[in-house]
Amino acid sequence: MAVQSLTSSKMPWTVKTYRYWLGANALAEIIGLGGTAFVGYFLFARLTEPSESLLFSLLIILSGILLEGVAVALLQWSVLRTVLPKLRLRLWVLATSIGAGIAWTLGMIPSTLMNSVAEPSSIEEPSKFIVLLLAFAMGLILGPVLGLPQYFVLKPLTRRAGWWVGANSLAWALGMLVIFAGIDLALQTSGLALFGSLILTFGLCGLIVATIHGLFLFFILNM
Repeated sequence: MAVQSLTSSKMPWTVKTYRYWLGANALAEIIGLGGTAFVGYFLFARLTEPSESLLFSLLIILSGILLEGVAVALLQWSVLRTVLPKLRLRLWVLATSIGAGIAWTLGMIPSTLMNSVAEPSSIEEPSKFIVLLLAFAMGLILGPVLGLPQYFVLKPLTRRAGWWVGANSLAWALGMLVIFAGIDLALQTSGLALFGSLILTFGLCGLIVATIHGLFLFFILNM
């Protein structure tokens, strides 16, 4: 009876659906990461004192939840609902926002601590290789943080929902590489070129992430 219920609650994940998934996630990260980056740029010019670093981090985390978390949830749900008719929008938005909030909080802790205890000029910059290595590791760790709350929403709808957590780990390991490398290149430009480079970076990140966990959805939803 349980197997029959799971089977009737979902439809096959097709190549056409996969293409929609790629576009939805790319757009979501342009809105979410791009919007959060804009908020960060606006705040950075106004919160310059070390004592204000905690306020800066809190506002960035809030922006990450409201912009990236909600944008990703809405656009992912717009595709997933076509194959998981019983997927509830409210639960998906809540789960995605919780994951985004925890991930942004963990991601902001290192920079907040460093800015609180030392002058930025006194902090030695690591090599680009170390930065990219740390970005990859960050994605491996934060990916499951993003995927775990969503897993609990997917679990009643598909028996292979557990794969979603690992899918996000791999997807965001590569996604964080794209973000860090892209931002490094973008900062070597200015004006419209800088703006365009950042949009391209965030869109490419969403596309790479969706490519990985979208492939996992063939296994999760079609088996």
